[in-house]
Amino acid sequence: MNCLYTDKELKEGVERTIGIRAKDIEKIQFCGLWHIRFQAFGTDFYYYRADSNDMVHLVESPWKWE
Repeated sequence: MNCLYTDKELKEGVERTIGIRAKDIEKIQFCGLWHIRFQAFGTDFYYYRADSNDMVHLVESPWKWE
């Protein structure tokens, strides 16, 4: 998927929104508007919003990284 954001920008966005430090994020992948997968502390997470006014949802979600 084409992504307009760099990994650094995605990590900084996760840090601002959720509080997990960008330097602790090992892998990150843009999955679509308001949907990001990343790995931190050896755990895979899925971060999403249902719409622009929704709160951020963060769930542990195993992912097969490419």
